[in-house]
Amino acid sequence: MKNLKYHIIYWAIFYVLYCILHFGIYETEVYWYPFFIILLNLCMYIIPYYISLLFIIPRYWEKGKYSLTTILFFMSICFTHFFIHFFYTFFKIPIPRGDNSNELSMLQDFLFMMNIFILTLPFAFTLFYIGKIEKEIKAQQIIELENFRLEQSITQTELNNLKNQINPDFLFRKLNHFYQESIIYSPNLSKGIALLTDMMHYAIDEEDANGKVLLIKEIKHIHNFIEINQLRFDGRLYVDFEVTEIDNKHQIMPLVLITFVENAFKYGELFDSENPLKIQIRVVDNELLFSTFNLKRRGPTELSEGIGIVNTQRRLALGYPFKYQLNIVEDSKLYKVDLSLIL
Repeated sequence: MKNLKYHIIYWAIFYVLYCILHFGIYETEVYWYPFFIILLNLCMYIIPYYISLLFIIPRYWEKGKYSLTTILFFMSICFTHFFIHFFYTFFKIPIPRGDNSNELSMLQDFLFMMNIFILTLPFAFTLFYIGKIEKEIKAQQIIELENFRLEQSITQTELNNLKNQINPDFLFRKLNHFYQESIIYSPNLSKGIALLTDMMHYAIDEEDANGKVLLIKEIKHIHNFIEINQLRFDGRLYVDFEVTEIDNKHQIMPLVLITFVENAFKYGELFDSENPLKIQIRVVDNELLFSTFNLKRRGPTELSEGIGIVNTQRRLALGYPFKYQLNIVEDSKLYKVDLSLIL
């Protein structure tokens, strides 16, 4: 329990005042036993207090259910009152010498307990709202810390991008030069250079100020990736790539879908004509439906650090919070991805 020291101090002060009040009203003989009985009573009197602090106030009072709160306050007092009477009767606890509080009627005793409960309520409300304010302050501090870390991450990413960016214009000019030189020697080589240049253009330059690209460009990037791998393996790969219901208005974060396609090429069996790699992309009512299905390759596969899918999941969580669903089914023979997201 938070602020435990405040609870201890409060109940210690309350115990002292209760003792003064009890000995003043009931003329009880002063010796150790009455102090024990008062402490025992206090331990039971605080039952409705903590029921109110931990349950009634946060669940009902805070939600504006004031009538129900009052009823629950009353019920907790009634329960505690009857519990105390049952406890003293069942265990036959003797009354301290000179204590005439047992001469009070049930109603008088109940009203006395209610007065004690009412005296403790301000402290209960005070602690509740102090705790609420502390939670809000802590939540705000966490948000500010996360924002600070995010700003640092963005800054570091920008620095890394600048560090790793080796003059794209120079690179593209050289690729274009190699393309021109290779045309007369190898059509496949020149085609591969053209595809690679197009893919690099997309990866570096295509996204807009919102970090989005046209979906058709992402699809073209996937198509280029498939084509460049077909060149690598002399057109022997079996890939069924199906695209439907796409128009020029749909946008998506770049390089999201390609990660799953790359994963299929790394680990999938692509030389089986009866079980080709299947890639499907379609849009229904502004919802993108993307899927891949492939058998797993038997034997050696390409080396990978295994972070591509994890990074893509993080990007989806940041870019499409509560707007996407990713299901990955995997066993010893197959690998299937189903992604749906609101564009």
